[in-house]
Amino acid sequence: RTMIASDLARSALVLPLAFAWTLPQLYAISFAVSCCSAFFAPARTVVIPRIVEAARLVEANARIQQVTQLVRVASPAVAGALVMWAGEWLCYFADSASFVISASLICRLSRAAPMRAQPRRVSAMFRELREGAYFLGADPQFAFAMVAGAFATGCFGALLPVYVRDVLHGAPATYAALGTSVAAGSLAGAF
Repeated sequence: RTMIASDLARSALVLPLAFAWTLPQLYAISFAVSCCSAFFAPARTVVIPRIVEAARLVEANARIQQVTQLVRVASPAVAGALVMWAGEWLCYFADSASFVISASLICRLSRAAPMRAQPRRVSAMFRELREGAYFLGADPQFAFAMVAGAFATGCFGALLPVYVRDVLHGAPATYAALGTSVAAGSLAGAF
């Protein structure tokens, strides 16, 4: 249910992006979409072992990663083509529809036996956060690598469209080609 709710919420939230014209609107919508997205991956991590036989779990996880990487490679090209064909607003409608399709496909999955909810205290959550922070802090080089990598990835993703527009004076197809090549490089690096 968490995955379905996350998909449906994101479907509703990405539609206003087609009509957002100010940075505060974009920030607010992006923040809300990201908040909803934060529930999807952990829920998937819990659901997959419950619907896939233990002997096929590694294969199922590998296929999920393959499809994820394939989508990362193809989506910039598809989005660039949509923008060139019908404008950027169509991308938001297509994105919204993709979340509805995802939710409907998840609804069709075999139902697994419900897990008993484990009572969890707020103190346990803070203890786990503290343990994670301790783990990062125990090795300063590792912590620096994690923070620097996240920062560089975030900056690159945020600045690439600006670079294409202002420096390269490129069209949506240029951005799509660069996005696809970045994703293809990530995919190649995984092998």
